[in-house]
Amino acid sequence: MCCIIETKDSADWVGFVNLFNATQKNRDATVSIALRPDEALRWLVDYSFRELGLHRLTLEVFCNNKAAVKLYKKAGFIEEGVLRKASWSDGKWQDVFSMAILDEDWAALKQDTQ
Repeated sequence: MCCIIETKDSADWVGFVNLFNATQKNRDATVSIALRPDEALRWLVDYSFRELGLHRLTLEVFCNNKAAVKLYKKAGFIEEGVLRKASWSDGKWQDVFSMAILDEDWAALKQDTQ
């Protein structure tokens, strides 16, 4: 599933969000986002749990991408492990964080912000 995100007022393009590799048995899907990811990610997580009935969202991110890791943590994603030297990038091996958020994590986070 891929969605284009626009602002309500002016229909300015904010970015896109995508769910892929969904597994029906485990009710799990992988997340990808582009541009203004803070707004797009919050929308996608909420939509995934509230509208799609997913139980879990999973993502992977380069460990040295501190801005992305900070964004994902702020949205409620939790580091679950490190894939050591899992990706060749910029002429060297990069470690990759595996992160996830559960529907109950999101519900608790929303409750705390209300």
